[in-house]
Amino acid sequence: IKPGSSVNLSLYKGFLDGKLAVQLQANDIFNTSSSDLLLYSGNRIMIYEPESRRSFGMTVRYKFNATKSKYKGTGAGDSQKSRM
Repeated sequence: IKPGSSVNLSLYKGFLDGKLAVQLQANDIFNTSSSDLLLYSGNRIMIYEPESRRSFGMTVRYKFNATKSKYKGTGAGDSQKSRM
């Protein structure tokens, strides 16, 4: 890992035949993404240190009335494909 680069992680798990999904996210796990800013202005030196970019999140999705496609296909375009 290069210095100053961040390590992110995402985990996804589906439940109940795909109706329920849970995703966990973690950004900048080791808090290494720093971008300090050093400003020179005449006889002043200013150092700006931004806050941590580390973040964690969780997403929960549920599909109500989720139905699978009943389309079976009849091959209606097969004759046209074979003609070409």
